[in-house]
Amino acid sequence: MTEVLRKLTLLLARVTFGLLLPVWLLWLMLINHYQFQRDVAVDKSYDQLAQSLDRLENYHTDRVFFHALFQKNFARADNSSEPAEQLEKKVNALRRMFPNKLKFVVWNNEGVINKHLTDETRFQYILKTMFTTIHELKSLFARGSATDPSGLGFVAEKLTLLRSYFGQFMLQKLMFEPLKPEYLGRCMFVSTEKDKMLLWFYPGQNFSLSCFVDSSLLDKNIGPRLLITRFNARSQLVKLAFLQTITSHNFGLPAGSADKAEIEIEARKFESYAIASRESKNFLVHFRQVAPGLIVTSYQSNRDFLRPDESAVMFLLRLAKWLIVFFSLAFCLRQRYRHFALSVQQKIMLLFLFANGLPLMMLVSTGYEFFNEKKKDLINATHQESIRILKEFDVRFPEITSNLANRLNIFIDERNRQYGSQKWPEKEVQGLQHLISEIAPQEAVLYDTDGNEVFHFGTTLSQTENMAKDMFMCALDFYNADLHKPSSKGRNSMLDKISSTDLILHDFLFNSGRFRILRSGDAARLSYIKLVGGNNLSSGEDFRAWGGLGISWDPAVFQRAFIPKKLSESANEALPRRIIVLEKQNEEIFALQAVGSREIKRLLKQTQSRKLVTRENVVIDGQKYLFTSIAGNEISEGMLAALYPQSIIEKSIKHLQLTILGIGLVLFFVLMQIVRFFARRLLLPVEALGAGIDRMRDRDFDYRIDFRSEDEFGELIKTFNNTLSGMKELAIGTAVQESLLPDSTFSRFNTRLFARSLFMSKMGGDYFDYFELPEKRLCIFFGDVAGHGIPAAMIMAMAKAVITAASKNFISPQAVLTSANEVLLELKKRNWRRMMTAQCFDFNLVTGEFSFANAGHCYPALVSSKGQAASLLKISGMPLGSNSRKPYGPVVGCLMPGETLILYTDGIVEAVNQYGEVFDYSRFLTLLQSAWADDLEVYWQNIHEAYKTWAVSQDDDLTFLVMRLEAEDE
Repeated sequence: MTEVLRKLTLLLARVTFGLLLPVWLLWLMLINHYQFQRDVAVDKSYDQLAQSLDRLENYHTDRVFFHALFQKNFARADNSSEPAEQLEKKVNALRRMFPNKLKFVVWNNEGVINKHLTDETRFQYILKTMFTTIHELKSLFARGSATDPSGLGFVAEKLTLLRSYFGQFMLQKLMFEPLKPEYLGRCMFVSTEKDKMLLWFYPGQNFSLSCFVDSSLLDKNIGPRLLITRFNARSQLVKLAFLQTITSHNFGLPAGSADKAEIEIEARKFESYAIASRESKNFLVHFRQVAPGLIVTSYQSNRDFLRPDESAVMFLLRLAKWLIVFFSLAFCLRQRYRHFALSVQQKIMLLFLFANGLPLMMLVSTGYEFFNEKKKDLINATHQESIRILKEFDVRFPEITSNLANRLNIFIDERNRQYGSQKWPEKEVQGLQHLISEIAPQEAVLYDTDGNEVFHFGTTLSQTENMAKDMFMCALDFYNADLHKPSSKGRNSMLDKISSTDLILHDFLFNSGRFRILRSGDAARLSYIKLVGGNNLSSGEDFRAWGGLGISWDPAVFQRAFIPKKLSESANEALPRRIIVLEKQNEEIFALQAVGSREIKRLLKQTQSRKLVTRENVVIDGQKYLFTSIAGNEISEGMLAALYPQSIIEKSIKHLQLTILGIGLVLFFVLMQIVRFFARRLLLPVEALGAGIDRMRDRDFDYRIDFRSEDEFGELIKTFNNTLSGMKELAIGTAVQESLLPDSTFSRFNTRLFARSLFMSKMGGDYFDYFELPEKRLCIFFGDVAGHGIPAAMIMAMAKAVITAASKNFISPQAVLTSANEVLLELKKRNWRRMMTAQCFDFNLVTGEFSFANAGHCYPALVSSKGQAASLLKISGMPLGSNSRKPYGPVVGCLMPGETLILYTDGIVEAVNQYGEVFDYSRFLTLLQSAWADDLEVYWQNIHEAYKTWAVSQDDDLTFLVMRLEAEDE
């Protein structure tokens, strides 16, 4: 029971540590590897899903969609080689697409109405005015797309006339909208009339036109439907759709009800948790809220992504297949090379590799996760640092306005103190003009107390110009009169004097000397106001201001003008990052180095709705960057982004990998030295034994292994040395035994003889001998002692003594056998129980006549000339050493010229092959025929080669004696 339990425990340990544990560790490594691959593929797919929504997001509103549709078609026609023909085709195609829903007014390049394509030919003066106006707008838009059309006087003059036909809600501020490219522009809302609600115009080179869009085309999601249909027909993996959250109407979702319901459920979750990228049971989906009641989505089936568990199973199956092939090949090679074996040192190294392979697999698995997590940590830390730098850049941007205001305040305050209430000399006014020209504001004006312009900068003014002028005049009056003199109406306190207008004026004066955003209606200007003259109240003197200075920028224009300077100042502080800014209105990118990637613009646009966008592997000019962007706060009209070279992180990870690899190599080296030390203690005796075996193979039996130890190796080496000592004695005995045998060849008269003994051990029991007799005769003795080794060799020596005695007084073959039998019987009385089979021949060397006696030995074989036939001389008898008193009867025969007599031991006929089959006498006789050769030694070699081919191993001593009587003519 204990032995069974031990074997079961050993089997369980082998299965656990040799199979289950390595497979489990490999499984964990594969799961982590394939999970990482899947995560990378999913992240990449999410980027594609997000990118595929950009166009749908840009053109989801009807006004933007129709603007882009018209602009794309008519700009293409205008730039074609046949603009008139292409224009007609485009107009007719749009009319067919939207029958009775579009109305066109078309002019040629000289402003003449094209009556064939125009739906309205009346009101020629108004239409001519419209043609002139849109071309003037085009010219101004080309010079500065950020210019506010509200300040265009020529448009304001014509706007009342244009409204009479194009719509009462036609606003000057929105007149640039149809001129803006792609999704940045839109159709103008101009009227509540059904057939003239939206207006779009195009001032081209070869023709110009305006178009009215019927209100029935609105709120139908025509643009999204068209984009989704075309995209889904073209894309095989990613699909687009939209969902109306209020009406639950959708378009583009999968046809199956279950799949559709699955995506709708994820859309509801998006509404609740605002997580845009989601994975459901069957889909990867990305949502984007583009309007209060409209969600656009892109989705992709996740069935195409690898599953870590399935991929790991398939890998293990493939590995198992190759292992089966490997072990099958190893088995075949083992069968072919049976004696091949690994050395002890190789086995120890394999054991070391296997023993350390499991920890190595665990280390690789842990390291794989460690480096991935470390890379993520570095990327997250880099994004956080980029966000900090971008926020600091944004917060410090107002320093520009502070510096500008400080320059102006120093200049004006110094002159105010110098000149008091007096108007500045012309030289000082020109100095102020020069300073303002260096600052280069969009608008600048200096008024005197009479409301006259002292100087004015800028080509355009806001529509609030008159209101600003009035505010300056009120401020001057308020400061010069009301603040310094008692009121004639009896308002003696400041609280009494403040009215609602005064509150506005108070705020106006409070912001004096600083840049602030001032709003008037829908206009917002970054403005600087300053009273020129005695406005230094801290002096206590009664100064009066003689003028008011106003400077303003459109916020977007200001940022566009000063962002490059700020980028240049901050470049060194942000290194190795590159800071870029996207201006919202025109989507112009500001950067110290050119960044022409569409991907950058797309990511910056996403920042408007997401406030924060981070990405990896953003490629610019072949180099990968980490992208981090935020929405500007102080830079309200911009999106800020930082590009960080990803190669720095990759170098950090690589440096960390090399460091850990170096530490691992050092540890491995130390471990190898430790293993080498212990292995040397283990392998020294093994190597010594190997050297001893080599010396034994060279028959150097005087060699002794000089190694002493109290362990098992010490005992083994001591035994080996003793064995060498015995082998020396055995070698001496073998030499003595070999000396007892006669020469292997003999030739006399017509007879030739060849004999050979192959002992299974160094000493054996096979024996042959021959000696010449009178009258040209030869006595041959051939025997086989039962057993092997030294005992059999000693019987053989005794047989030699008997033969030696018989050679001096030879009587007959049976007499020789009888004498040998008596010796063995005497030994038997002394408890040395050994038997021997033997044969004895009295052979005439000339005639071939012989007398033959057999003592239980194998039948002699007789082979005819040229190996034509083979037979056995069958005569039996009791082996030597038996108690039988039966005499050994002789057989008389004659060997004919050319015939061969073969004496042999039973080692060949009892040989067994790998299938357990015995060679037997029939195969032996056949072999004697097929192996025949003229030369007796070659004949024996052929027989011996056939024996080695058949036998698995030599299990017995093997002795042959071949004798042939040659023909006389030979």
